[in-house]
Amino acid sequence: YNTALFKQETIERWKQYWMELLDAVTGNPNQPLSSLSLVTETEKQALLEAWKGKALPVPTDKTVHQLFEETAQRHKDRPAVTYNGQSWTYGELNAKANRLARILMDCGISPDDRVGILTKPSLEMSAAVLGVLKAGAAFVPIDPD
Repeated sequence: YNTALFKQETIERWKQYWMELLDAVTGNPNQPLSSLSLVTETEKQALLEAWKGKALPVPTDKTVHQLFEETAQRHKDRPAVTYNGQSWTYGELNAKANRLARILMDCGISPDDRVGILTKPSLEMSAAVLGVLKAGAAFVPIDPD
């Protein structure tokens, strides 16, 4: 290998990936290539551990939309969602979700009902999910494709 381009550790790691792949293929030649992994189980665990980040305490006595509502009250002018260069603040998103929740409840949606959300990812999708949850219902995502 070209030592000006690659460090020895990199080549050693690639060699290990190659050996892992060869072992898997020769051990079970009928398995689909898509099921093979280059990463060893030990390295996979190390990567997962390295990227895990710090665990944050999450209150278990509140719902997701209640936690969002609290955050929206504290940070109403901060950006909450951004999609395709557009964004809504926590205040805007909360107001839109509340408006939708009222409309749903006026239409007879009640706790434990299911509400389908037929949309592609968008700012409106965030408001729809929160609005359904605030109405006490469960959302059912429906792929428009």
